[in-house]
Amino acid sequence: MLSYEKADYYRQGGELVAGYSSYEQWFRCENCGTVEHIGKTDLVKMPEYTEKELKEIYAAQDREEIRGANPPLLGRREGGR
Repeated sequence: MLSYEKADYYRQGGELVAGYSSYEQWFRCENCGTVEHIGKTDLVKMPEYTEKELKEIYAAQDREEIRGANPPLLGRREGGR
């Protein structure tokens, strides 16, 4: 089975901070276990953060520079020539 997924991530205040899209391919696996078995593992549990950790995460996001926002001036010499 082939599936497509797209999601956007927002801060609690409603600001969009990230997004992604992905394609997945699923194959039948006779020895993989059941959905109930897989669902009980730590891999599928959502992480929990303290208020302090969230503030640190948001501050780190605010310090990030948008890729390409300040491109280098290639091929230019000092003095504008």
